[in-house]
Amino acid sequence: MPRIEIKTAEPGGDLAATLRKRFDGLIEDVRRRAYELFEQRGYRNGSDLDDWFCAEKELLFPAKCIVTKEPDSYKVSVSIPGFTGKDLKVYTLGDRLVVSGEVTEKSAGKQSSTEERRSVFYQCTLPPGSRVNAMTAQVEHETLNINIPAEAKPKSVQVVSGEEANEQNRALTAA
Repeated sequence: MPRIEIKTAEPGGDLAATLRKRFDGLIEDVRRRAYELFEQRGYRNGSDLDDWFCAEKELLFPAKCIVTKEPDSYKVSVSIPGFTGKDLKVYTLGDRLVVSGEVTEKSAGKQSSTEERRSVFYQCTLPPGSRVNAMTAQVEHETLNINIPAEAKPKSVQVVSGEEANEQNRALTAA
């Protein structure tokens, strides 16, 4: 199972700007396709949401995601049928985890073959205490598995009153 490099995008940096452009481009593609569907229906109003959802379904892959908490880490599993590790990119952007990918599939029709592009753009908030620099990602059985180690929880601290603290200090210095 080859690992996928996880890149960190600094907010306001070039990589963050590239991710925003990619997302904006996907939304523009959906907008165009929704308008084409509107045209095909003869410019009749009343089904704009249906057109939008149909365009999203055609162009975007709805990533199904499960986040599980393990004793010292979190595991994010994203279902990505048809995608391989080389089709995907994983980023952190501030407190966000971003998965982006694109695949082109060839489909043979009766008269000619066509190419169909599918994209995935998934993002979620990183769990509190995530150790971003220690994250790993790999694809296994059409699932992207991202392991996010968590910071160790602080040990419990006993709170004592001022008088108790003075007594403990006297006992320590007397010993």
